[in-house]
Amino acid sequence: MRIAFRVDSSKLIGAGHIKRCLKLAEELKFKCEKIIFITKNLNGNFNYLIKKKKFKFVSIKRNEFKNKLNKDLDATKSICKRFKINTLIIDHYYLGLSWEKKIRKHIKKLVVIDDFSKRKHHCDLIINNIGKKNTNNTKYLTGLEYVITPNNFSHKKNKKISKIQTIGTFFGSTDNKNCSEEFLKIVSQKEFNDFKFICILGKNNKNKKKIEKKYRKFKNFNIEKKFVDMKTFLKKINILITSGGVTSFEALSSGIKCINIPINFYQKMNSNFQKRRGVSEVLNYSKVFSKNGKQLLIDCFKKITKESNFLGKKISIDGRGSRKIANYILGKEFNRSTKVN
Repeated sequence: MRIAFRVDSSKLIGAGHIKRCLKLAEELKFKCEKIIFITKNLNGNFNYLIKKKKFKFVSIKRNEFKNKLNKDLDATKSICKRFKINTLIIDHYYLGLSWEKKIRKHIKKLVVIDDFSKRKHHCDLIINNIGKKNTNNTKYLTGLEYVITPNNFSHKKNKKISKIQTIGTFFGSTDNKNCSEEFLKIVSQKEFNDFKFICILGKNNKNKKKIEKKYRKFKNFNIEKKFVDMKTFLKKINILITSGGVTSFEALSSGIKCINIPINFYQKMNSNFQKRRGVSEVLNYSKVFSKNGKQLLIDCFKKITKESNFLGKKISIDGRGSRKIANYILGKEFNRSTKVN
């Protein structure tokens, strides 16, 4: 089997898509003849992570003007043909249904990774989409058991519980909405003095220096400007506040209580799915960063710190989602099924 991943990363997109594709690629590589990554060289990209994992990647030209999707499609088709790719895996919000229909004519198998949205897709296998299953041609693997967590960490059950709750924050590699600073502005008030805060500032956060200088005087704040190993970070915290992307699932799989403040459509889809499953709290972005945000956070902190088993339910993310997906892609059922274009 020869597999390609079509995935991008940038200041706007972040690193989550590329990280989970790399995790899946590591599960697939032992039984595949070839694995490549097809990606654009966008500003603030994380393509160095592909090199670090020793996978081959092929860059396609950035399309600044009209017919961007058609040029992207032609480039992807050409690369797949050159490397004799038979299975293409897409983890990309912006390519869409029309792009999928066209590329599927040139690929034996098409796999799409989604984020619990109801968007329509045209593929052979779709991961974590909750739209109506109205065709017999597409296989769905949906649920927390199929979540891809780039890093799997486990905490010892006998870990000593501190009376002081440590809250970690991470709002992505760029944090375009400057949520980190807005959040610290709220929790710097005296009502939050009994909590410790560790704030991780992403690689592309343009406000790093300003935030560090402004909040370093607070004794209960730890501002991390440089990349911090996620395993080390999660070991130090009891609660994670994030936007609801890949990091939230990593936290949940590690037994960390999670409060999501989603900003974009897909973060909302992820967060709402987690809330329905009873494994995380979700707060409205506009309400948190308003004049009533302080009380909203105080009430939420009180709620989740009272419950020893977060929201009273067991978190069913076992960290083996990528392996389950890889086993299905490599299995006989998927490879013998008939595609209808």
